[in-house]
Amino acid sequence: MTRIIIFGKPVTIVIKKSNRDFVRLRKNKLFVYFHKKPAELLVKDFLSSMLYAELYKIYEKVRKTGRIRIIGDLDFDIVDEIDNKRYRVAKLKGHTILVKLDAVKFPKRAIKYIVCHEMARMIVKRHTKKFWEVLEAIYPNYKAGEKLMAKYKQQIL
Repeated sequence: MTRIIIFGKPVTIVIKKSNRDFVRLRKNKLFVYFHKKPAELLVKDFLSSMLYAELYKIYEKVRKTGRIRIIGDLDFDIVDEIDNKRYRVAKLKGHTILVKLDAVKFPKRAIKYIVCHEMARMIVKRHTKKFWEVLEAIYPNYKAGEKLMAKYKQQIL
């Protein structure tokens, strides 16, 4: 059986042939029932959907705090790679944050750091003192998220 990490927690993948394609996560097991689509593609689609939902949920929570105002809508795109750079996890492109699918392995606090970091980048493009001030205004405990992100980034990527 294959094991993967979802939001910082180990999960065992159980693959079964079925009369339809679907995926279900229960506790620490990811059940993959395949019929027409390959199991690997079903897992990838499921993880992409989970990550997108979590990114958007975090964005909505941050936005509702009123600490930052984004003009226009912000969206997310889950991708396999960004600029052919192995260690890049996210990148702001217009009003879309590209996020590498591998980010689904990070704990949710690290994912919050990714979202807030890219939101701050919408206001200040470079990592200047002003950028870190904006990030702190958005996510006061960003340093803990940054440390967690760095720890998992080394292990996962």
